[in-house]
Amino acid sequence: MDLSQKLKDRDYARQLCGNLQMNKNYQQLLPKVMQLMAHPDIGVKRITYSTYAKHSDKVPSEALLAVNTMLKDSCHQSPLVRALVLNTICYIKQETTSGILHRIISAGLKDSSAYVRRHAIIAKHCSDKVQGAELQDIVLTPYIDDPDPLVSSLTLLTSSESVENQKHTSACLKMLNKINSLTVEGKIAVLSSLKTYVPPSGEQMLNILNVLDPMLDSEKVSLVTATLDIFLLYSIKFEGELAADLHLRILNCCLSFLRSSDPSVVYCILLWMEENLQKYLSSRKETTSNVSGDQKSDVNCKPLFDNYHLLFGKLNDPAYLSVIKLDTLRLCVTEDNISSILEDIQSVLQRKYKESAVCDRIIAILLDLSKDSKFTDQSKQILTDLLNSTQVEILTSFLKFLHSISSYDDHIFESLFKLVVVKWRQLSSSDLAVLLHLIANFSHKQPETATYVTEITKYLLGGTTPNSAGLKSLLLHSVTECFIHQPAEYLETFKQCVSALEAEDDFIIQEQVKWCIGRVSKLLNN
Repeated sequence: MDLSQKLKDRDYARQLCGNLQMNKNYQQLLPKVMQLMAHPDIGVKRITYSTYAKHSDKVPSEALLAVNTMLKDSCHQSPLVRALVLNTICYIKQETTSGILHRIISAGLKDSSAYVRRHAIIAKHCSDKVQGAELQDIVLTPYIDDPDPLVSSLTLLTSSESVENQKHTSACLKMLNKINSLTVEGKIAVLSSLKTYVPPSGEQMLNILNVLDPMLDSEKVSLVTATLDIFLLYSIKFEGELAADLHLRILNCCLSFLRSSDPSVVYCILLWMEENLQKYLSSRKETTSNVSGDQKSDVNCKPLFDNYHLLFGKLNDPAYLSVIKLDTLRLCVTEDNISSILEDIQSVLQRKYKESAVCDRIIAILLDLSKDSKFTDQSKQILTDLLNSTQVEILTSFLKFLHSISSYDDHIFESLFKLVVVKWRQLSSSDLAVLLHLIANFSHKQPETATYVTEITKYLLGGTTPNSAGLKSLLLHSVTECFIHQPAEYLETFKQCVSALEAEDDFIIQEQVKWCIGRVSKLLNN
């Protein structure tokens, strides 16, 4: 078959599969896809096999046609096609095909190509989930000793049978001896299988870590994070100075990659740090039960203390904000560097206040730091300075977090709430709605807000600016809650609000006015 014909056939296959995806006409189009699976060109097979795997359950009566094609292709001269069959057939759930499935997977496990054997291991694992107990007589345990380390590692990862400890140890050591000759993907697969293996002695652990140590300097961040997983896992098993050294190696490795000019590398390392910090902290506590928390923190986290700017500097870029969470940043903070950190935070916020994602994250960090009694005064001062600034965007960010602050620290909430209420005229309608909601919930904690509630009521009901029915409804709810808690201070404001809204030509508002009057009357009568 010449090249032009191959390209035409592949285009036809793509068009056919695309129409199937869009039109969902399975009865008419899926049989045509199944016929094309028998095409001699590998490119056409790839397209049609992958499409059939997604929709094999749509026309179950025709499954035998596809399965017979796969049975023939399982003996194809190309290992790519044989692996393609294994990738596809395990997703066909048909009682009539289970015998053929058994034959294909059994043949794949004995294939001369390690590439095909790897896919056979995966196919057996997937088939156990899809087909139930039909393939239990195919035992994977012998393939732990496969000459290909990837086949061996995949067997350890996917095998449901219990593996003897001695055999497990032998397989893991064999894979380690060959790890340097593998591709990056192969090394990651071996590292994944090592997670299931705990060496019987500390000396063996150290030998393994010595073999893996050069991988921490790899340019491939996926390989680095997979290696860090093993370092972290094994470091928990050690105590004292050795555990501290391993933690330092982990942190120094992370910090070195945070200096990378490649954003994707930085993102991956930040993500790894965030996902594994809790394990890091708990392991640190376990390994030094005889050492006080502060002392241990100083020893293990010193690289973070000294290089906090690498983490806090990423706050300039919204791309990293979803990854840099508070747990990570909190590890960097000590009484020695809190002043410098707060200055950096304030500097970033003054430059980036128009970017809401940056603004929200930094406000959250400041509020989080203010929970810690050691940093409350400094954090609160920065928060106060920010609220006294002229940027409306900063005020909007504070509103998003005030509700959560009230639940853990009344003193900080009251201070910030006063500063925000004073600036209510700078708020947009949507932000004013948030403020009204806060006033409704916490007016009993803030008696002096009565003056501002009266002003807001006059402003919203004055008629100088058009306001939505939703905002007026929220105003009524807020004033009612204030009146219930402090009748004397809010009586006139409540009357004014009810009188104005009773005249509104809106059924929902009128019903709410009746409900609020009924609620207040009931409480006063009681």
